[in-house]
Amino acid sequence: MNRDTIQLSQPENNVLSGLFDNLSAPPEISTVSWHRQRFSRGDHIMQTDQPCDRFVIIGEGRIRLQLVGNNQRELTLYRINDGGVCLHSLFNLLGRDDYRAEAIAETDGWLVWSDKKAFQNLLDDQPAFRHWILANMSEKFADVLTRLQQLAFSPVGSRVADFLIEKMDHDSNIALTQQEIANELGTAREVVNRQLAKMEQGGLISRSRGLITVQDISGLLALTEDD
Repeated sequence: MNRDTIQLSQPENNVLSGLFDNLSAPPEISTVSWHRQRFSRGDHIMQTDQPCDRFVIIGEGRIRLQLVGNNQRELTLYRINDGGVCLHSLFNLLGRDDYRAEAIAETDGWLVWSDKKAFQNLLDDQPAFRHWILANMSEKFADVLTRLQQLAFSPVGSRVADFLIEKMDHDSNIALTQQEIANELGTAREVVNRQLAKMEQGGLISRSRGLITVQDISGLLALTEDD
């Protein structure tokens, strides 16, 4: 990752300013010293047990936040896209805690960050910024609750079917490995393999190496209703 402490370009400033277009009184963020950090796909943006001392906004790109267990099994919590902020980071900044998850870049991109003191000053002095932060926290927390509800109460077959429908492209293909699907759903690869095998036997999907093709969307939709 490349960390730049230079002034942001006009396009980058426009990205930041555009985050607040829907606010009647946008916060004044130009008073903050912003730093730019470029990242590449696969980079670790943050790691478990690392101190949380920065307020980060994703300017461009996509980042995945995940938990990693002692057995190295991964569980995707959520993703952060253009203009997004990380709920986990916000909680840690407010609570003065270390990271308990890791963030991986899924695409190339860039982010901007300011230090903890600047973040606290914005919260204290600018109600519009505080409102924007709370709205972001509420939206992302709702996503996390939905995720937890699925993990706790939805049968794994229903979750796999729902995931395939969500991720298939216009040709009804899903270009993901069984391990990648397992990471997304918080289960083991062997469990995903068994569910996919059942779907294949039922004529709902076909499989080749690294590719799943949906053959019967109605059948998959029926599985998603088996909660």
